[in-house]
Amino acid sequence: MRIRDKGYEELSRFNEQHRIYKKLVIKEGRLVGAVLLNAIENAGVYTALIRRRVDILKIKDILLEDYFDYALTRDLLEKKEGFRESISIAGDVVKTA
Repeated sequence: MRIRDKGYEELSRFNEQHRIYKKLVIKEGRLVGAVLLNAIENAGVYTALIRRRVDILKIKDILLEDYFDYALTRDLLEKKEGFRESISIAGDVVKTA
């Protein structure tokens, strides 16, 4: 059975020249998974979107673009929880008002 048959949507992009592969899995308008090979720059952003269960339909079309970054998701992430959250170098969650 294919993943689409279970209500999931896959977005993927492969850059052969730079050997970069990105795959995102979406269900019910929310990001539920990501695979990033040789391109982990936005791993924290994708993780925050997954953990906070943010509705990503407004930004779905740009999630795999090279220019995608936290700045493009800040309003969605902060609106969802009402605070900012980041990960420290030690891996701890740091929350600020």
